[in-house]
Amino acid sequence: LSSQNDALTRCDENSPVSNRTSPQLDCPQWELISDSAKDLIQQMLTVDPKQRITIQEVLNHRWLRVIITTFLDGSRTSAHAPEDDFFSLQDRDKGLRIHLGDGVEELKKYNARRKLKAVVLSAVNSSKWYPYDDTNSDSFSDFGDDEVSAC
Repeated sequence: LSSQNDALTRCDENSPVSNRTSPQLDCPQWELISDSAKDLIQQMLTVDPKQRITIQEVLNHRWLRVIITTFLDGSRTSAHAPEDDFFSLQDRDKGLRIHLGDGVEELKKYNARRKLKAVVLSAVNSSKWYPYDDTNSDSFSDFGDDEVSAC
């Protein structure tokens, strides 16, 4: 929803990334996301399976009902969802454009990091880092054939 990749992005650059914590929904990327959408995300990403929302509960969640009603019917009113979750089509389109731009920027950053990582790994694994590459020599030949004696 927010085009934030939690595996790579943090709100606070000093805080560690953890796969076992709930997402940070107070980042700038989440400002335009409704509270009911954030609620659904929090419930779906709950670590404890017993506390996590089921698929049936997801399908019946008020945010998803609003989205389905708005996009399928094209209307702004429904008896199934609270009025504060509705948005005009103009606001929806504006939000989509903003998120699209943010998403593209996040993808560019992700791809740049991925490519840099590949280049660094290639360089580190290169044989040019080793003083010589003599495949015919014994790697222990420098130690000689001295006999081992017990003290």
